[in-house]
Amino acid sequence: MTGLRSQATGPRIADGWPRAFWLWLTNPYDYLWIVHHHSMRPLNRQLRFALAAATTMMALGSVLALLSSRGPRGVWGTAITLVILVLQAIVVVAIMRLPMPRTARRARAYFVGLLIFGDLGVAAVMLTLPPLDGAFGCVLLALTSTICVYFVSARWVVAHLTFAFWFIVLSAWRVARTDVVDLFGVGSGAVAMLTAVCGAPIASHVAWTLLSADARQSVRDPLTGLRNRRGVEAGLEVTWSRARSSAAMVAVVVVDVDDFKSVNDTHGHDEGDEVLQRLAGAMLAASGQGAVVGRTGGEEFMAILVGTREELVERIDAMAPALRVPAGPVGTGAPVLSVSVSVGAAVIVQPSSPRRSGDDFREAQRRADGLMYEAKRAGGDRAAIADL
Repeated sequence: MTGLRSQATGPRIADGWPRAFWLWLTNPYDYLWIVHHHSMRPLNRQLRFALAAATTMMALGSVLALLSSRGPRGVWGTAITLVILVLQAIVVVAIMRLPMPRTARRARAYFVGLLIFGDLGVAAVMLTLPPLDGAFGCVLLALTSTICVYFVSARWVVAHLTFAFWFIVLSAWRVARTDVVDLFGVGSGAVAMLTAVCGAPIASHVAWTLLSADARQSVRDPLTGLRNRRGVEAGLEVTWSRARSSAAMVAVVVVDVDDFKSVNDTHGHDEGDEVLQRLAGAMLAASGQGAVVGRTGGEEFMAILVGTREELVERIDAMAPALRVPAGPVGTGAPVLSVSVSVGAAVIVQPSSPRRSGDDFREAQRRADGLMYEAKRAGGDRAAIADL
């Protein structure tokens, strides 16, 4: 279960900066966390406004370039700038009108798309201008550097900074060829631009990644890598929104291991931890894609599922058989027993608004707890389901 443990780990300052930098560069990036973490959701409107404002500043640069007497050169230069301006206006409207993405794939496409569009749009417009004017416009790349700090992975940060570095070098070379500014002036301007556009963002992104990794760990169970209770509750609003948008139902499922004390007494606490890790992996597989799965107590797990009633009942009924995992050392030749679980599930037929998801959840959790104990009193290794 090494993979599950790794979900709860991340770069730590105590590891030293070389290791932290390597982890920063290679660790998977959680694109959804910044959008849907419980502390960030109230700021989604402000987040959209900030992204729209950055794109508006780029659009203003395009407008001023068109109005300038030293504006785009030739018909093609003007046409390119007009096309970029129209696209920038469309992007601003889309940012303000469309909701924030709800899946990791869409979040990555959303933020990486904004980054690429910003870089290429600024570069295209600046190349249509005379060298000195275009060099001044390089400062607009600092806006896409801001997107890099908070919203994209380290690899995309490196890609952006590589692009920005060479574009600033190209702009400095264009200015140097004009003899308007001497080489010392061109060099000092290029260094200042590189520091503003490339230097600050990479340091900020490393620091932000370290801080957000610690924040993500606060909603994870360190033993299994699943969410903890706080992490489960953090996923409620997004889950309720998904259910409401697809006219689906929500099931709150409580799972408790039958006679788990005997596992610890017989095989020791280390083996008990191994059993919990095996159960965590089985819970993820049994709950299906998009489910919120967590360990909420010593041997208690929880899953929040979305789907039609038939889909939910099928998944819940299959949980008890799917969660029979080995208890005891495996591969020693000795007989290996399996643990069983009791499952209680409350199906919310008509989920309320996402803002009231907490009330729905607490009521369903109480009902699911009671149903889980009913299944346990009936002998365990079974599921009990009821509608709310």
